[in-house]
Amino acid sequence: MPVGGPMSIIVHTARMQPNLADWLDITRKGAEERPEPGGHRGIGAAFAPSRRLLNTYLRQRTQDGLTDQQWLAYADAYKVEMRRSYVALRHAWDRLLSWEHVVCTCYCRDPTQCHRTILAREIMPKLGAKYMGEL
Repeated sequence: MPVGGPMSIIVHTARMQPNLADWLDITRKGAEERPEPGGHRGIGAAFAPSRRLLNTYLRQRTQDGLTDQQWLAYADAYKVEMRRSYVALRHAWDRLLSWEHVVCTCYCRDPTQCHRTILAREIMPKLGAKYMGEL
């Protein structure tokens, strides 16, 4: 993914809190159930894991707890999906990266094992964003 332009979006992450300013629902549930085409704010679906990937993650997490190896496999698969999303849904990425601030939200309790943190801390900074942590 190429580096973004001179303006840098400030990115935070948080557990789902619709009352936050500048929040963006990047969940599969939000992608499938929100009435806006493209998910929340018209772009949230572009950043949600696929149903297949999410179901695998949730099943592993609820059975015996997620191993480090399973988490790394999930994180790698999510990054692959986001590379594909960047190509297929470039308009959503360009729109997001044009904002001054966003809070990427999801339902996961643990931000250290959540796609919102992968997106905000690992992927978006490669596009010029500044990740400022979990709220």
